Amino acid sequence: MKLETVERGLRNLSPDDLVVLGQRFRVALAKAQRPAIAKMELIVTEDCNLRCDYCWVPKNPRCMTLETAKRAIDFLLEDSPGTESVEVTLFGGEPLLEFDLVKQVITYGADKARVQGRRIAWALTTNGTLITQEMLEFGRQHRLNYLLSIDGGRDCHNTHRRFADGRGSFDEVVSRLPIVKSVQRWLGTRMTVTPATVRRLGKSVAVLTELGVNQFIVGDDVENRWTRDDIAAFQDQWVAIGELYYRLRSAGHPIRVTSFEPLERDKRDNTHRWGCEAGRDKIAVTPSGDFYPCARFIDKAGIQNEFWLGHLDVGLIAEQTRRDLTDGRDVIRYRCMKCSQRSACLGGCPATNYLCTGSPFVAPRMDCTMHRFWRRLRRERPEFWEVSNIPYGPQPATFPGSPAEQPGWPHCRPLN
Repeated sequence: MKLETVERGLRNLSPDDLVVLGQRFRVALAKAQRPAIAKMELIVTEDCNLRCDYCWVPKNPRCMTLETAKRAIDFLLEDSPGTESVEVTLFGGEPLLEFDLVKQVITYGADKARVQGRRIAWALTTNGTLITQEMLEFGRQHRLNYLLSIDGGRDCHNTHRRFADGRGSFDEVVSRLPIVKSVQRWLGTRMTVTPATVRRLGKSVAVLTELGVNQFIVGDDVENRWTRDDIAAFQDQWVAIGELYYRLRSAGHPIRVTSFEPLERDKRDNTHRWGCEAGRDKIAVTPSGDFYPCARFIDKAGIQNEFWLGHLDVGLIAEQTRRDLTDGRDVIRYRCMKCSQRSACLGGCPATNYLCTGSPFVAPRMDCTMHRFWRRLRRERPEFWEVSNIPYGPQPATFPGSPAEQPGWPHCRPLN
């Protein structure tokens, strides 16, 4: 089309139409200049049946409508043309409170992706207290991975993860593990460590391993108050976990501890990039249809206002915010310029950085201390990392009431 033809058409538009057209041009231009969104956290509800005292998700009764969920899936597939597979994590609150919606979203998304010759990898993060055989069978049929939030043994877990009436949730979760493992053989858990539970971390990992957990994603509650003694205990516990991991992986036990696996940060080449995937090729969508870099950015009104990226009605329009957040230049991390570890450090979580220090580019002191610890541990105990490439053996039946071992594993896989 010739430019003259476009100009004649523009003269016939009303001022309001020109405003809308200008906005669409701006979104299209920004989209052409940024990475495609290939990962999405869908916050289907902000409600939860637990009241974990370290949780940052607002306990509102807001739930996502099916229409909003469908539009979010449409946006993800439209924003990632040419990508064979995209990822969706169903998140909350407790997403199993809205299991009917979960089923409809997965069915809709799978059908739409299939028509395009593509696929969606589904995951769901749950506290595990509501999971049923029906949910697990649906997960098997649709290749949905359930990731459980379990903090350790009974005393450790119940320190923070309680029902609204104050009861601990450990027994409720563990009572469901046999049916989980009968359907989903590979089971991952997200553990949150606080100063109150850190001294039991090594034992917690051992207990959960005996209960059938295969993969451990361990994160510290960095916003809490950590003393020097707490941090020293954290480091001692990681050594204990490393020794347990080394023994089990050496024997072919199907276990992953993500902290003991090689990362891009360990490579001294041009692949190093500061920051995480939040806002780069991943976004979170709230029940109201708002876009944020990841679910961690819905913590409080201040951080929500600062890092809002757009809405389903208008698209990803806060491009300057997105560019700033994902800017990996050294000059942006001005407080890190003289740090000897800056070339290997990914900079921590930008959301918790902001909540702790007021800047997404300035990590809290604890993160820096732990980064130095990990560098030292890698030098002193390289065997913890070296065993990560040993092939997995068959899954042992170590958890109460486990089914007989069967050849091969069903749909679920180690989480990336």
